[in-house]
Amino acid sequence: MKHASPQLALQKIEYQYKFLAPLAMLYIMVALADILSVYRLVQFGSIVVSAGVFLMPVYYLIEDMLTEIYGYKRSRQILWTGLAWGFLFALIFKMVNSFPAPSFWHNQEDYVVVTTHLLRTMIGGGCIAVVIGAFINTYAIAKWKILCAGKYFWLRSLGSSAIGQAIQVALGCLLLYVGVYPIETIIKMILPIYLIQIILSTIIVIPGTFITYWIKSREGMEVYDYNTNFSPFKISVEQEEVFKVKQ
Repeated sequence: MKHASPQLALQKIEYQYKFLAPLAMLYIMVALADILSVYRLVQFGSIVVSAGVFLMPVYYLIEDMLTEIYGYKRSRQILWTGLAWGFLFALIFKMVNSFPAPSFWHNQEDYVVVTTHLLRTMIGGGCIAVVIGAFINTYAIAKWKILCAGKYFWLRSLGSSAIGQAIQVALGCLLLYVGVYPIETIIKMILPIYLIQIILSTIIVIPGTFITYWIKSREGMEVYDYNTNFSPFKISVEQEEVFKVKQ
């Protein structure tokens, strides 16, 4: 059975995507920047948060945009690709830190302090917290798109991000910071981090919605995940439910 919203022409077509590659690279760049900023603490008055709090809303919004525009299967593939490159990124720094430093260079200890937690970040934050939160987020976007016939992206993005980020913040703080910072500091960080991320998500979803609809209009198509296998462990991209947008 074929499905489509009233705004779509039931016409299967082949596509050369114009914006998939740059959007995917932006997504991976934000993810790598977040890895480096996780252990950089920022203080506003009595509130202490990770600098990564300012990047995760962007990460989730781009993930929402990828799922909305190109479908769950491509978003899932890009998510796993980003995690793989994140691990490679962390391993490269692990290897670099093992190289002997010249006697005249006095920044080795500072350099190691900044980069030594990258692998732990990927294992704890990347493989567990982000994967669970991100997959719940992208699953919700894809499913709610069908229920809403492609409408209300801004509302679906906020709702799915609120769920995904709640899981990611709670798990991430525990997995990343236990043994690094006092447990009292970690507990005090969770709620402020989550609230700041939700506030930032609410702000950036407005321009994000306009950009999403603009890209969809330029791509000239819609993707609906009617018959998609939503298993997070399947990374191949099979035939998609792609429909031409009526002009």
